Amino acid sequence: MEKLEEVAKILISRPGKVKGEVVRTNIEYIKSKVGEEGVRKIESRMRELGSTLFFSEIKPFQWYNDGENSLIVLVTQEIFGWTEDDVYEMGRSTVKMSFIVRMILQYFVSMERVLKEVGRYWDKHLDVGRIEVVDFNKEEKYAILQIKDFQTHPINCIYQKGYFKGIADLIIKSKEVDVEETKCINRGDDYHEYLIKWK
Repeated sequence: MEKLEEVAKILISRPGKVKGEVVRTNIEYIKSKVGEEGVRKIESRMRELGSTLFFSEIKPFQWYNDGENSLIVLVTQEIFGWTEDDVYEMGRSTVKMSFIVRMILQYFVSMERVLKEVGRYWDKHLDVGRIEVVDFNKEEKYAILQIKDFQTHPINCIYQKGYFKGIADLIIKSKEVDVEETKCINRGDDYHEYLIKWK
């Protein structure tokens, strides 16, 4: 298992930017779980690992290093012992916490409409990678999304799985929504692929 110091160097040097709203929402979620003091501990540890992020100065529409966004989650795991289930829940819950996401989703009243706009939505939040809907079957109730050209830490795959679940929960309004990552760059595949199913 790699040391966090080694992982941090890779993540911080990796190209790719994310909008501050995504980072800010993640920090707000973490704060709701571990409090202000817990967030200060995370920020201090981030600084030890080479991060230059100051959480209080993050602006929603500015661009920040996406690798450092993943590092925040890894540091939270290190300090507070968060499991993969906790990270999944974080991804699921932050959908409801982001004012940008809430604002956008109020205009999308169907899964079909969300899927039509998913690529544009991705481009507004990330300047690396791209997302495509490769299959959508309204009758059989499933959708398959592929994220290409996006090298990320495996922890982000778990977070993303939760995030897709959160969006599907808001739009589909079904108690039975399942998301599975069926392909992953970190497992040797050419892209990340997520299967969303509902009843």
